[in-house]
Amino acid sequence: MSKNRDYKSYLLRLWRAAGEQWEPWQAMLEDPRSGERVGFASLDALFRYLRSATGGNRGPAQERAVGAPYPMEDIMLLRAGDRGPAVRRVQEALRDEGFDIVVDGIFGPGTEAAVKAFQERRGLVVDGIAGPNTLGALGLTVDGGAPGPGHADAGGARRDPGSNDWTTLKARVVQLANQEWARWHNGGKKTETDPEMTPVLQDYYRTGVGEEIPAGRIQNPTWQANNPWSAVFISWLMRAAGAGSSFRYSRAHQRYIAAAKRNRERNNAGNPFWAFRVDEVAPQVGDLVCAERANSGATYENIDDGFKASHCDIVTEVRPGQLTVIGGNVGDTVGKKTVRTDNKGFIDRNGRQRRFFAVIRIRTE
Repeated sequence: MSKNRDYKSYLLRLWRAAGEQWEPWQAMLEDPRSGERVGFASLDALFRYLRSATGGNRGPAQERAVGAPYPMEDIMLLRAGDRGPAVRRVQEALRDEGFDIVVDGIFGPGTEAAVKAFQERRGLVVDGIAGPNTLGALGLTVDGGAPGPGHADAGGARRDPGSNDWTTLKARVVQLANQEWARWHNGGKKTETDPEMTPVLQDYYRTGVGEEIPAGRIQNPTWQANNPWSAVFISWLMRAAGAGSSFRYSRAHQRYIAAAKRNRERNNAGNPFWAFRVDEVAPQVGDLVCAERANSGATYENIDDGFKASHCDIVTEVRPGQLTVIGGNVGDTVGKKTVRTDNKGFIDRNGRQRRFFAVIRIRTE
């Protein structure tokens, strides 16, 4: 991909931001790295910024090599005709969002159409170009977390828990799950379109997956029907509890289940989130129990192979014969339900519970 082509893309965005007047250097552009608004007093200043932002200062062997292992923020813009691992990552993320596309690393018409549909769904500029805003909405960042520099807990502190923090993290997740259930049920059950819960859901999206959702959408039943927020809720819990970059924040449960599965398969002792088959471990308080949804056919073996609708809840209590679990978007609220267990404490997979396929454990050792 050439520098000139990237410059043209940036100029086009600046031109649009300036009200389609051909004075792009007077426009304001949000720097995707710092989040700050950048202004330009001259064409020279504009092109100095473009060289820095699009990789114009890289050496000849690295320049705009889409196939190189750069963070997605450094790739900056992907569009029709591009190819390589970065395009494949975009395609995989789109597939996780429910788009039926071929993952081949080639930015063809099908990928462009999916990008446009995704942009329209999220209220972004519909141009078919996977730039910083679209990549951020897809959750494609350096550490696989939500967009934004660093990760903040509910109090704004940025942290990355080490092994000594994992016990605290697990306890905090359970505490927050119970707290949120009480928030949605004290004084009567509240549901997702209740105006008083709008700022709560907006915070779930903002903190959990880095998205700003207008109040009108939150209160719109049709939008809610097309935008389940159960994985957003789990992402919020983990972020607020202080999971930092250890958790794979996403709108899709599949993405963090697959990440936890890879942690275990690679024996990643530096990450507390490991996934197990349901017949391998008896769930504990603080675990996530995961099931297929909408007859997607999700299993432990195939969870990282194409989009597979799923749902996970937090275990908040373990008693003989049953678990108490809390999840988001259960009955259009933060819901609580029970899961049957056998005499060894494993999930009973008879009847409807045959849908369960994985347990994600926050390891404390």
